[in-house]
Amino acid sequence: MVNDFSGWRWLDMDALEPLRPPAWSRLKEFTMPILLIVGERDYADYHGIGQSLAAEANARYVVVPGVGHMSNMEAPETVNRLLIEFLDTSDGRSS
Repeated sequence: MVNDFSGWRWLDMDALEPLRPPAWSRLKEFTMPILLIVGERDYADYHGIGQSLAAEANARYVVVPGVGHMSNMEAPETVNRLLIEFLDTSDGRSS
């Protein structure tokens, strides 16, 4: 998957129009349960973004120990367990 990624969006301008209003400002409108997973060894910026998103959307924020940005590939058993537990709960926010 990583080898097949061209990196086009990092190198070229995105021709898409920005959302109006910005998606960030609409996170409180989400009514469904949300699970946000971040790897422990991911960049601090991603942790900050994840925490902000989780707070705005009232989501469950989980840090997977010992992995980086691709936690689903680095620790598939852990991520799958978290997903199954999340899907099995009535509101997705139990700990």
